[in-house]
Amino acid sequence: MDSLQQFCDLLYVMVTVNYKTNKLDAPYEGPYKVKRITQVGSYVLEDEKGDLLPKNYPPSALKMISQDEVISSNKFYQVEAILAHKKAKGKYIYKCRWKGYDESEDTWEPASHFADLKFITEYWQRIDLKETSYSSTTIDEKNKSQGRRKRSKRY
Repeated sequence: MDSLQQFCDLLYVMVTVNYKTNKLDAPYEGPYKVKRITQVGSYVLEDEKGDLLPKNYPPSALKMISQDEVISSNKFYQVEAILAHKKAKGKYIYKCRWKGYDESEDTWEPASHFADLKFITEYWQRIDLKETSYSSTTIDEKNKSQGRRKRSKRY
């Protein structure tokens, strides 16, 4: 094995997200392991499951990260749903239901423990819709019960 390949085996990166739909979307996806560097200088990346990503990435689309930040693949669990949130030490943590596990195995996890933040984004969108529909129903019922008062004109 040559020295470049040995270097690649130790290198982990995050990929810049170009398709953010709102400000809650994460700016990067990953982490991904660098599998190899092509002759033209683009990077071939591997996900946590060992599958190669469908395209190669230029160095400008990558952010190098420390190997300490990478969760080993034997600690990788799939999220079934995020059930709740709360603040701990000034940051949000999320109650997670894991695929293949029952509610007794639910855990509270910080956002940094998620390989893909789409679950957090979807959770916030779902919560926002529930709160919006609840508050609009409450306001409509309040307006109907109180009726509308006419304001007198001030001259």
